[in-house]
Amino acid sequence: MSGRPEVTLEYLAENVSQPLFHTSVAFIVLECVVLTIFLAARYIKRPSDGGEMLWLVLLGFAFCEGLAVIGILLVKYGGAGRHMAAVDKATITRRLKLTKSVEFLYIPAVTFPKLAMLRLYMRLFASHRIVARYVAHATGAVLILLFIYGVIAPLVSCRPFEYNWNKMIPGGQWWDIMGDYRWCGFPNMMTDLALTSQSLLVTWRLQVPLPTKISLLLTFALGTVGFVMSIVRFAEFFRKDIFVDMTFYGANTMLWALVEPGTYFMAATLLTVRPLLRLVVKESKASFSGSHIRSKGSRRSRIILGQIIKTNHIKMKSGKGSIKQPDNVAFVETNGRHGFVRLEDDYSLRGRHLDLP
Repeated sequence: MSGRPEVTLEYLAENVSQPLFHTSVAFIVLECVVLTIFLAARYIKRPSDGGEMLWLVLLGFAFCEGLAVIGILLVKYGGAGRHMAAVDKATITRRLKLTKSVEFLYIPAVTFPKLAMLRLYMRLFASHRIVARYVAHATGAVLILLFIYGVIAPLVSCRPFEYNWNKMIPGGQWWDIMGDYRWCGFPNMMTDLALTSQSLLVTWRLQVPLPTKISLLLTFALGTVGFVMSIVRFAEFFRKDIFVDMTFYGANTMLWALVEPGTYFMAATLLTVRPLLRLVVKESKASFSGSHIRSKGSRRSRIILGQIIKTNHIKMKSGKGSIKQPDNVAFVETNGRHGFVRLEDDYSLRGRHLDLP
């Protein structure tokens, strides 16, 4: 008895592409927003990193956006989300070509944001602690080796290169690509674990006030989000052999293949936006303070002015003391309240002199 599913009308109509499509669109927007925030923070406070952080973030952005765009193309033109039995040969060929593009983009999309995070960690921690410096250098070496592998492996995984999407070529060879998809995520998890654990450990040992320590811990805990995504992506590739039904099973694995580096990118950039947050908080406090002071000062001025006018008005009525009333200033008595000048009248006490008791 065959293990293949029965091909029915319901089977052919099945489509699970919407999560991939919506996630791709969402990450395109989110990554653009986060990059804008990152650039704004650098404009507010120009860092002294020599531009390395900027280039790492920009390269990470380019590769992450490329993955998200390919996610959309896979849905529109690569049959993603539908069973292979429901799509034609041309669609499968396009799917294989787009998959090869993902192979070239995935490792750089992960590596550049993580190098940006590593650069930040080295500036904050590694320059003062020997163990942290060794961990950072070892992590950087692993990331660079992984990047080199990610560039070379897609070029040589199939011979000739066209065999990636045309399996009818005589004598074509390819290695275990599914194993490559699965295990290339393992170094990512290990480097995440090293970076995150070291930064949180050093932060916890800092001799700073508890609120400051909690703020720093929450900031660097952003890196753990990428670690969680790498675990999910790693597990997802072990659930199914996507080449059994690549258009159907590949939709979900592609979703996590773009979410993981996108999460790294957003974590790496948000770690550097503290100057922008400080400016926003400062401006908000200044605006509130200024408004409160103006309101309080205006109220106090009105009270003092009312008291002055009321006092002199009472003295005039009682005959105690004397005051010369300006020609264009009127005392108003409404509902038993004295000494208030109507705002709509063109009265002014500027430059006038009141004879105070």
